[in-house]
Amino acid sequence: MKLMFDIIGVVGVIATLLAFLLLQKGKISDDDHFYNLLNLFGGIGMATYAVYYSAWLSVFLNSAWAVIAVFDLIKNISKSSR
Repeated sequence: MKLMFDIIGVVGVIATLLAFLLLQKGKISDDDHFYNLLNLFGGIGMATYAVYYSAWLSVFLNSAWAVIAVFDLIKNISKSSR
Protein backbone atom coordinates (compact mmCIF):
# COMPACT_ATOMS: atom_id res chain seq x y z
CA MET A 1 0.00 0.00 0.00
CA LYS A 2 2.81 2.39 0.92
CA LEU A 3 4.50 1.85 -2.45
CA MET A 4 1.30 2.79 -4.30
CA PHE A 5 1.04 6.12 -2.46
CA ASP A 6 4.75 6.77 -2.98
CA ILE A 7 4.33 6.24 -6.72
CA ILE A 8 1.26 8.52 -6.80
CA GLY A 9 3.27 11.21 -5.02
CA VAL A 10 6.26 10.89 -7.33
CA VAL A 11 4.03 11.06 -10.42
CA GLY A 12 2.39 14.18 -8.96
CA VAL A 13 5.77 15.82 -8.41
CA ILE A 14 6.90 14.92 -11.93
CA ALA A 15 3.70 16.34 -13.45
CA THR A 16 4.03 19.62 -11.53
CA LEU A 17 7.73 20.01 -12.32
CA LEU A 18 7.12 19.15 -15.97
CA ALA A 19 4.46 21.88 -16.17
CA PHE A 20 6.89 24.38 -14.66
CA LEU A 21 9.78 23.31 -16.91
CA LEU A 22 7.71 23.46 -20.11
CA LEU A 23 6.38 26.87 -19.13
CA GLN A 24 9.85 28.23 -18.35
CA LYS A 25 11.26 26.89 -21.63
CA GLY A 26 8.41 28.49 -23.60
CA LYS A 27 7.11 25.14 -24.87
CA ILE A 28 3.64 25.82 -23.44
CA SER A 29 1.84 28.88 -22.12
CA ASP A 30 -0.02 29.35 -18.88
CA ASP A 31 -3.34 29.31 -20.73
CA ASP A 32 -2.57 25.96 -22.38
CA HIS A 33 -4.96 23.17 -21.32
CA PHE A 34 -2.04 20.75 -21.05
CA TYR A 35 -0.32 23.05 -18.53
CA ASN A 36 -3.47 23.18 -16.40
CA LEU A 37 -3.97 19.42 -16.60
CA LEU A 38 -0.38 18.77 -15.51
CA ASN A 39 -0.89 21.08 -12.53
CA LEU A 40 -4.25 19.48 -11.72
CA PHE A 41 -2.90 15.92 -11.75
CA GLY A 42 0.25 17.04 -9.97
CA GLY A 43 -1.74 18.66 -7.19
CA ILE A 44 -4.05 15.67 -6.84
CA GLY A 45 -1.13 13.23 -6.79
CA MET A 46 0.81 15.17 -4.19
CA ALA A 47 -2.31 15.78 -2.05
CA THR A 48 -3.12 12.06 -2.13
CA TYR A 49 0.42 11.26 -1.03
CA ALA A 50 0.22 13.85 1.74
CA VAL A 51 -3.11 12.47 3.04
CA TYR A 52 -1.57 9.01 3.34
CA TYR A 53 1.29 10.42 5.41
CA SER A 54 -0.96 12.81 7.37
CA ALA A 55 1.02 15.84 6.18
CA TRP A 56 -1.91 18.23 6.51
CA LEU A 57 -0.16 21.43 5.43
CA SER A 58 0.89 19.69 2.24
CA VAL A 59 -2.66 18.39 1.79
CA PHE A 60 -3.94 21.95 2.00
CA LEU A 61 -1.29 23.38 -0.33
CA ASN A 62 -1.62 20.70 -2.99
CA SER A 63 -5.42 20.63 -2.83
CA ALA A 64 -5.43 24.39 -3.35
CA TRP A 65 -2.99 23.90 -6.26
CA ALA A 66 -5.39 21.44 -7.89
CA VAL A 67 -8.45 23.65 -7.30
CA ILE A 68 -6.69 26.65 -8.83
CA ALA A 69 -5.76 24.51 -11.83
CA VAL A 70 -9.42 23.49 -12.24
CA PHE A 71 -10.61 27.10 -12.17
CA ASP A 72 -7.93 28.14 -14.66
CA LEU A 73 -8.78 25.21 -16.91
CA ILE A 74 -12.48 26.14 -16.88
CA LYS A 75 -11.61 29.77 -17.62
CA ASN A 76 -9.36 28.79 -20.52
CA ILE A 77 -11.86 26.34 -21.97
CA SER A 78 -14.65 28.92 -21.89
CA LYS A 79 -12.30 31.53 -23.40
CA SER A 80 -11.27 29.18 -26.24
CA SER A 81 -14.88 28.27 -27.06
CA ARG A 82 -15.77 31.86 -27.90
